[in-house]
Amino acid sequence: MSMNVNIISSTLDKGGAGIAALRLKNALDNVPGLQTHTIVSRENKHKGNSESYIPKIERSATWRLIFTEYIKKNRSKLSNTFFDISLHIEATNIKKGITVQNGIINIHWVANFLSIKNIGELGNLNIPMIWTLHDEGPYTGGCHYTAGCTKFIEECYSCPQLKVDDHYIPHNVLKYKKLVFPENLHIVTPSEWLSKRAALSTLFKNNKITTIPNGIDTEIFKPIKKADAKKMLNISPNTFVLAFGAVNVNSSRKGYQHLINVMNRLNNDTVFNKVIKKNKIMLLTFGKFNKNNIPIDMETCNLGLVDDESQISKIFASADLFIMPSLEDNLPNTMLESMASGTPVLSFRIGGIPDVIKHNHNGLLVKPFDTTQMATEIIDYFNDKKKQQRLGKAAIDTIRSNYTLAHQAKRYKALFSKLTEENKLKEKGQSCDSIQREIPSIPRELNSLYLKVRKKVPLLVKIKHKIKYHESISKDRFKIYKLLDIIFQYCRKVYRQFI
Repeated sequence: MSMNVNIISSTLDKGGAGIAALRLKNALDNVPGLQTHTIVSRENKHKGNSESYIPKIERSATWRLIFTEYIKKNRSKLSNTFFDISLHIEATNIKKGITVQNGIINIHWVANFLSIKNIGELGNLNIPMIWTLHDEGPYTGGCHYTAGCTKFIEECYSCPQLKVDDHYIPHNVLKYKKLVFPENLHIVTPSEWLSKRAALSTLFKNNKITTIPNGIDTEIFKPIKKADAKKMLNISPNTFVLAFGAVNVNSSRKGYQHLINVMNRLNNDTVFNKVIKKNKIMLLTFGKFNKNNIPIDMETCNLGLVDDESQISKIFASADLFIMPSLEDNLPNTMLESMASGTPVLSFRIGGIPDVIKHNHNGLLVKPFDTTQMATEIIDYFNDKKKQQRLGKAAIDTIRSNYTLAHQAKRYKALFSKLTEENKLKEKGQSCDSIQREIPSIPRELNSLYLKVRKKVPLLVKIKHKIKYHESISKDRFKIYKLLDIIFQYCRKVYRQFI
């Protein structure tokens, strides 16, 4: 009998985590003895016959106000990484989308989809449960990358990513996770770095943790002759191409400002500047930018958002070097895609990147945030053709030997089989049906804040919430929205007076 693998993800067609989950699903579909079922929060272009669409709902206007005013508008300058408290949104009837018989649950990135309570509900199904972490969000009180903070090791008190933390919301969110998350939750991380971080956390320090790297489709991301790839993008074959990109370049942890610093240092090098002035160097970028113009004195080409993998593979194949100045990262898809395409990566020695890149063997690493050294590495690499060929070949070999979809699927199947056998032994040792664990209520401190806000929020805020999500609104609904928005802004002013 096939194992039924229930892959739960907010999406399968957006963001690095969603794309990684889709790739895993496609890899598992080719493994005998496995049947995948995907549960997502919205329909997507990759929809298949085994996909369940579970709508998400806003829990209440009060929780939305707390999240908007206390979290979203209260962020400090430390980081603009995604922050989620998992209290104002939850999936409806999440258990109904799960295939339980001979089933396994594999959670991926589920922010703005599953609530903390939903995770507890899934634990009550008493089947093996795996959470594949794509960032640090699951074991913190809200931030998806900690920006150097280590308070997740203890209790997430006084969050540095919030300007004001008088109500200790991250601490109480983490406290609630500890009460609700099931004990049998098995953690999978794509990098050794994230495994070590999860093992340090107060939430997962007692959980079993396995490292399984993400895989890449080497039929799509493969080497193309540099000259041919450049012609496909209307770039001169004689141009040395430096590439940079990400799904959301505006996220501070992607290091865009460091990239600008590196490019400026290249311009300040007297010899290299002459090469730049002759238009023999190009910075090729892709992703979502706030500004179309990149403020550097160098030939640039911005391709904008690119979601077609065949086009992305051409971008990587055309580049001579991919620059990845990330401040925090797990195991970036872009790194694996670039290396699979034969283009070495230059990065800071941070996060899970050193798991894959070995300095001067299959890529280049510099100490964190040293843009001077990064510029020096680019100049040395530009001047050494043999090094370019050697690193490019080693990058391809690295991916093909350890980071293909087949490698990833094989490792996941082995873990699925192990956990399924352990679960069977556990069931044999039970003399009666498994007891359904009651999901605890939210901590008293969060509930008190909720009640305090609700008393002050006028009823019309809740009316607006209900109108917005009602499917049978008349064609005049936009006029209603405009009126209620005015009321909503007033409510926010009132709200700020007491929180």
